[in-house]
Amino acid sequence: MWIYSKPRSEHDNRFLLNLDLSSRINLSQLGERWFIEVMQGTESHPIASTTSSEEATELLNRIFEGLNSGEHALDLQSDFESAASGKAEEPASDKPSSSPQSL
Repeated sequence: MWIYSKPRSEHDNRFLLNLDLSSRINLSQLGERWFIEVMQGTESHPIASTTSSEEATELLNRIFEGLNSGEHALDLQSDFESAASGKAEEPASDKPSSSPQSL
């Protein structure tokens, strides 16, 4: 599965990474930041950082769910933002909002 990283700061460049070539995924804390890193060989590539352990755990769960379901790609930035903002929202129905009632 391909993964499109979440920037660690506004000046950080995003990149694509193939998780099929990775040996493990790490979650580590440095100060008040949580980092999700992917190991490829002997190199560690940080793919996301968060300010809370709950956000980091949510990102890890989305990655593992994507791997488990066989997704081909995952965008950590937009998928995480849409999941965080869309939890309280329900999808709009196809019915018009003001439908005439027949008696």
